[in-house]
Amino acid sequence: ATATIDAVSTATAGSTISVTFTGPPAGSGDYIAVSKVGSKDTAYATYSYGKRGSPVELRNPKDAGDYELRYIQGNKKVLARKPLKVSVSP
Repeated sequence: ATATIDAVSTATAGSTISVTFTGPPAGSGDYIAVSKVGSKDTAYATYSYGKRGSPVELRNPKDAGDYELRYIQGNKKVLARKPLKVSVSP
């Protein structure tokens, strides 16, 4: 199975972003996550289930840093990744 993710590449900590995605029919365990770069594949800071369809709204972590958006199938396998830089508002 394959998937794609499309969203902004930078965002403000604590803000909400819209994430569009394509992939297999979303099963009950499929979700889009904001995860810290280098973390375990199924780890996340925030997430939203994909079963309602694309797009999903995700709240960004409150801590600035390097994250990535992940399409996670069945809480087991990452099908797509997209870098996301989270920064503190000026």
